Amino acid sequence: FVGGETAALKQLEHFVQNGLATYKATRNQSLGWDYSSKLSPWLAAGCISPRQVYHRIKSYENDHGGQTDHTYWVIFELIWRDYMRFFAMKHKDKLFYEKGPAGRIAKSVWWESPDTQHRDATRKFKAWKEGKTGVPWIDGHMRELLSTGFMSNRGRQNVASFLIHNLHIDWRAGAEFFQEHLIDHDVTINYANWQSIAAVADRDARINRFNPVKQARDYDQDGKHARFWIEELRSFPANVNIHCLEESALKYRPDNYPHRPITTLVGYPNPRSKEYRGKQNRNGKNGSHRKRNNTAKYSNERFY
Repeated sequence: FVGGETAALKQLEHFVQNGLATYKATRNQSLGWDYSSKLSPWLAAGCISPRQVYHRIKSYENDHGGQTDHTYWVIFELIWRDYMRFFAMKHKDKLFYEKGPAGRIAKSVWWESPDTQHRDATRKFKAWKEGKTGVPWIDGHMRELLSTGFMSNRGRQNVASFLIHNLHIDWRAGAEFFQEHLIDHDVTINYANWQSIAAVADRDARINRFNPVKQARDYDQDGKHARFWIEELRSFPANVNIHCLEESALKYRPDNYPHRPITTLVGYPNPRSKEYRGKQNRNGKNGSHRKRNNTAKYSNERFY
């Protein structure tokens, strides 16, 4: 990334020409340059304004027959950024409170601070920061952040959910780490998004928990992102699912990478295994087995 308005306008035009026409289809990817606009560093630094981006998108629509699903989602993301700013203006310093504007922590959510009084939390937080949790989907994104200062939106949601809901670490520790490392850091957007995932942004907020195993299956099935960013796993057998947590896959992990996840996760079976085929036959393809994994204990929970 190169700062300044000239570079920002150049990137905007590059995105319009190379990524806008497919944005909805690619926006959840994590590897490459053109899957998203990559304008966030310039927007955060004030090198380009949301209005400039908006009017360029509208110009594209005028030249290409009107609004598309792809242009709609770009403008939606711009509006979301504005919403986060108004959210911060309304709630002021509550943006940094543990219980946020909600003033309470949901029943099904709990966490500890990674300090000297909580050694296990400190150990897990260190592993998360270094991309050494033993969960390639999480570790790959954290390594990317450490190397580049950037991470996809899909990655940010997943690593935040993992820290809060799987490792049970205080969301503020994660927000502060992002603040230190993101090249596109924006106080309002960063802290408001973390509060949203921690379910403290609003008393009636829905709890969104991301299953990193399922997310990896959906968005990095071939393991390209994990192999690219985790050097220790680049020689992992191509015919073995790098994200699989069964013993049949874990045995291929090298000695310099965690042999097991730092916390217990619900895995998904190898599609070729008898266990998987049996569940498919009993429940139907993509049937009740998946539904049970996504069943929430509380009515305001949703699993992804």
